[in-house]
Amino acid sequence: MVRSLLAVGLGFVLMSLAPRLLFLIAHDPSDAVRLVYGACCGFVVGYLVALLARRLEITHASVLVVLLLPTDLIAFLLASGQPLAYLIGLAVAQIVAILAGAAVRASQARNARV
Repeated sequence: MVRSLLAVGLGFVLMSLAPRLLFLIAHDPSDAVRLVYGACCGFVVGYLVALLARRLEITHASVLVVLLLPTDLIAFLLASGQPLAYLIGLAVAQIVAILAGAAVRASQARNARV
C-alpha cells in the first residue's frame, strides 16, 4: 500500500514539475518542443511509477493518469493563446506515453519472472 502511494505520488510530483523544468532550460520553447518533451517525460514517469509499484504496473499508471486529468483541465482553462487541438494533443500524448512507459516496465518484469 505504501509502495503504491509512493509510486503514484512521486509520478504526480514529477509530472507537475516537468513543465517548470522545461521553462527553466528554454525560456520560450516552441509547441513542438513542448509536445515531445511532455511525451518523453510521460514515458519516463510511467516507467518509474511501474518500477516503484512492482506489481499491477498498468493500474498504477492509470491511477496517475486519472489524477493528472484535473491538472490538464486547469491547464486548458488557463492557457492563453494556445489552440484547443494542441492542448488536447499534448494531454493525449502524455497519457499515452505514461501508459506506454508502464507497459514497457510491465513487460520487462513479466519476462524476468519467466
